[in-house]
Amino acid sequence: MDSLDIRRGEQVALVGDNASGKSRLASVFAGRNAAKYITFRDSYGSYGDRNFFMQQRWNLFTLEGDPPSVGEALQQDAAESKDPEAALRRVQELIALFSMEPLLDKPLVTLSSGELRKYQLTRALLGGPEILVVDNPYIGLDPRTRGLLTELLAALSASMTLVLVLSRPAEIPPFVTHVIPVEDGKAGEKEAREAAWLKDWSENIRTNRSIETCASFRETHLRPFALAEMDPDGKATEDERRILNASIDHVWGIGEFRTFKDAKKLVEILDRTAKKPFAAFVAALVQKKNAAGPTVEWLKSGNFSGEGMRSVFWMLRNNGGFNNAKVLAGIEKA
Repeated sequence: MDSLDIRRGEQVALVGDNASGKSRLASVFAGRNAAKYITFRDSYGSYGDRNFFMQQRWNLFTLEGDPPSVGEALQQDAAESKDPEAALRRVQELIALFSMEPLLDKPLVTLSSGELRKYQLTRALLGGPEILVVDNPYIGLDPRTRGLLTELLAALSASMTLVLVLSRPAEIPPFVTHVIPVEDGKAGEKEAREAAWLKDWSENIRTNRSIETCASFRETHLRPFALAEMDPDGKATEDERRILNASIDHVWGIGEFRTFKDAKKLVEILDRTAKKPFAAFVAALVQKKNAAGPTVEWLKSGNFSGEGMRSVFWMLRNNGGFNNAKVLAGIEKA
């Protein structure tokens, strides 16, 4: 498809490799739908923003006048808009939404990458668009700042449609409802977010491609998921709990249960604390048995979806057996 099928209220990720044509499709969509389009090329934002901030920093060090503060710059942006009064009201709303009060007196040139991204988004929203297209939102940001940006975008998604242009499925934030893949300048079929995630992760398992991960996923999803499988009723002692957590860290580090230093002890603990399907799954891996059957039984026993399924994939990816037909069929059913 040469155009994008995006409806009001949907939160969409447009995902494709570099040079796939996703930015062109996003730009055309924005032009046809009166959407605001903002693109980021590095930690400064667009090329124009980079030039502006470089010049302002040069002025700061050469004492050629005082650089504008965040508050002054936003007031100037509002004054130059088509409807200054409405833009000023919008500025106040966005300052409250983004908790920007502490930034208002800071010179623009002293902003951190996360603070600068807040300012740039605020500028983009002054006109009150119903649709915001953000190209490369996470580029140049460290993990902590990425998390803060995701929170800001999630807050915006409550009142408008967002279209995020991303290069990697791993970047898709939780508030996204639909995903549109792009290849060779063509948009694929729009899919529900979970279906798109599962398809991508299934393909990674089939081809043994590396799956990008982050520490936040480990702590917020993988660890709680694994501990719920390992000790659903809280039977483990404090010492046993440490072993369970250590095994999760080991698997996270692209290890296998069978190479975990306390693997035998782990099997003994799970035999008492875990439900039978999961205990049998880990035991088969540790004892180097054919784990296809136990894996399928474990998949049948749970009600996995969304982040839970991603955790399943991570554990399977690091423990072999990806090309077994029974296991792949079990994944599809799960």
